[in-house]
Amino acid sequence: MSPAQAFATALKRLRTSHGLTQEALAHEAGLSLTSLARIETAVQEPRIGTVLNLARAMKISAAELVAEAEAVITESR
Repeated sequence: MSPAQAFATALKRLRTSHGLTQEALAHEAGLSLTSLARIETAVQEPRIGTVLNLARAMKISAAELVAEAEAVITESR
């Protein structure tokens, strides 16, 4: 699994666990719905500023978001 795929999976898991739709998260993070969908499907890799905005929008730290992506990689092995 690539880092982009792991991040996409982690982002979707966290978004849904926080009860957010893609539309709501995109709005809170200042992204277009299309951009968020592309990140969640690993078509687009987010910039660091986007990672920070996504984490802030979910009221978690960027470290938690990255840790979840690392956990996804570990699970896939």
